[in-house]
Amino acid sequence: MIRLAIVEDIDFTRELTVERLQARFGAVASVEPFESVEQLVDSAARFDLVVLDLSLDGQAIQHYPAVRLVAAMTKVVVFSDYRSKEAVDQARNAGALGYVSKNSAHAADSLAVAIRKALEGERFLDPDTAAKIEADQRRRMLNPRMCDVLRLEALGRTTRQIAREVGLSESGVRKNVDAIKGIYPEGDKQTERARLAVRLGLVGESEPYQPPDRRRSEPGAPHG
Repeated sequence: MIRLAIVEDIDFTRELTVERLQARFGAVASVEPFESVEQLVDSAARFDLVVLDLSLDGQAIQHYPAVRLVAAMTKVVVFSDYRSKEAVDQARNAGALGYVSKNSAHAADSLAVAIRKALEGERFLDPDTAAKIEADQRRRMLNPRMCDVLRLEALGRTTRQIAREVGLSESGVRKNVDAIKGIYPEGDKQTERARLAVRLGLVGESEPYQPPDRRRSEPGAPHG
């Protein structure tokens, strides 16, 4: 019998989580709900694993000390609204083996996988959170000049036009484009980079990609 504890202060979420885990683990597990870590502490050691929220008692501050406290007594999987690298790293440093976002598209399935992995002593990060962290890290690698080049290219500017607008040589623009492609290999083609610019919020949905107007790049031609 797998003994699981769920620490979650929102009634609906707690009841739904218990229900879903009972459905997935069936008769091989018992699942007990708790509203706070304080309720759990005296009995934490009798559980094989604790599913712990990071924002208990309506607080926006993550409860990493609570993770550390419980992890000293049993295995911990964090089930949280937070989806940042910092939150994951701090939870892991505090002793959590699994980390699953409540906002994941497959949160219930991921939580079940995280529990199984943690019971075997393995770490698990749900795929949606991992993808978001990777996207955030890649976005931070784009410097302001790269963002300017990516935006203008997405708006249909030629290399010459971009060079004029951002104060670079044409070779400098091309180097920035190469750097962007190094960060986003999926943006190898210009139309792909245009979609990337929209996804990153550099270009609005109301500013769709327009094929470059080569006439505008001629010397003396007006440019935007």
